[in-house]
Amino acid sequence: MQLQLHWLVLLTFLAVPPTLHAQARRAASIEKAVATAPDDGGMVAILLHGSDWNTEGEKFKAGIFDGSALAEALPGTVVLATLDCLESPSQADLKRREGPDKIPAVRIRTYPSILLLDGVGRAVAVIEPVQPIASAEELATTLSQWHQKIAKRDEMLVRARSASGVEQARLIGEALRAGGVGLGPWLSDIRKPSLHEALAAIRSADPGDESGWVFATEFPIDNIVKETGELREQSGLPAAEAELDRVLGNPYLTADQRQQLQRQRFLLYKADNQPAEKLVEILTRVAAEAPESILGRGATNWANYLRENPPGKK
Repeated sequence: MQLQLHWLVLLTFLAVPPTLHAQARRAASIEKAVATAPDDGGMVAILLHGSDWNTEGEKFKAGIFDGSALAEALPGTVVLATLDCLESPSQADLKRREGPDKIPAVRIRTYPSILLLDGVGRAVAVIEPVQPIASAEELATTLSQWHQKIAKRDEMLVRARSASGVEQARLIGEALRAGGVGLGPWLSDIRKPSLHEALAAIRSADPGDESGWVFATEFPIDNIVKETGELREQSGLPAAEAELDRVLGNPYLTADQRQQLQRQRFLLYKADNQPAEKLVEILTRVAAEAPESILGRGATNWANYLRENPPGKK
């Protein structure tokens, strides 16, 4: 109940219009940046660099990120900050990293990078590498695109605040997908509501999952694999397929989710020693859901191989 209330409190905050500013502002710490960015439609862009070891990061910071051109090209709902990831930090540096400069525990592969938070401090994305970005204008375009995605999501969360039941579940579920932003990764030290809390709010609004958004948001693929595998063993392939077809009837599944379910159908057919032509048929379904995905391309290649090399061919 506490998580659900926390989520509804967030929706209340989102309804408060931010103070308008002509351009992006800069903050001296991550904590101040999150406090400055409006909860509704705000974004924090943090340059992660290392002044005592990463010369490329310092060039990017001085030449692009710290310049006035970047701030002038972005709206006041964006706040810019920097975080010096020192190789040899002092005790004061370490204390700041655990206090006002603490960031979500997101995996960073390259430095310099730009960590994006939404207006309430959730990690949204990491832009890396940043070296291909050659100007403040180019960086502003990239940041603006992410900002628009976050704003679109937040607009839907505002609408969810005044809704209830299935409609509220739908709005929260769709908000998580708006622009591919979601609510960022699930992190143990996150300071604001996470995907898990949003899911709890969806469940509360639609306990029986009449909308289908609980399943589509949670998508417990491991459970589906286990259940359909046991069904095939105990009741036969048709029973397992019937369960998959029931799940696939959810209109809110993404192409990726549908593809994972069709992949499970293929694995069931393979475990059931179905003939090659049946395997090709299912692999074609797998590929059709998202042809350009890694799984889609792999399914196409496998289907072509089986067509050219059917069992028993000499």
